[in-house]
Amino acid sequence: MCLTNEEDIEKEKIKMTKAYPCSYCGDKYADTLDHVVPHSYNHVHNKRSYDKKLVIPCCKECNTILSNKLFFTIGERASHLSVKYTKKYKKLLSLPSWSEEELEEVKGSLKEKIIYDNKYKEHVKLKIENCCLVRDISPSIEDVWA
Repeated sequence: MCLTNEEDIEKEKIKMTKAYPCSYCGDKYADTLDHVVPHSYNHVHNKRSYDKKLVIPCCKECNTILSNKLFFTIGERASHLSVKYTKKYKKLLSLPSWSEEELEEVKGSLKEKIIYDNKYKEHVKLKIENCCLVRDISPSIEDVWA
């Protein structure tokens, strides 16, 4: 792939190296860039810009949920995500947590499913907690890249 535009090169570099965590949920790898003010509302130029003054590293799930919702700060966007994740994963989050002793009484694929659900539930709780932390801190775009 031959890239000539500097912004395209930077975008590809970020995508390929996955060097940044998601700025909202904290997932280990940000595989997309989120326009803090959506491009559809901020298109001074006809072409989409990936200038670091306009975008932050973001995982695909957060970026998809945010879509082109009009929020002007990272904190507002993180707040929206925490609400959406809480609704999206309501059923998972309401599952009981199992102790090691309780798990010893269960065997086979049911035990595997319970262990998987417990781990995934903890992962989702961390995503929501991180979104709430970002909401409370409300960093600037420059803070994210620093």
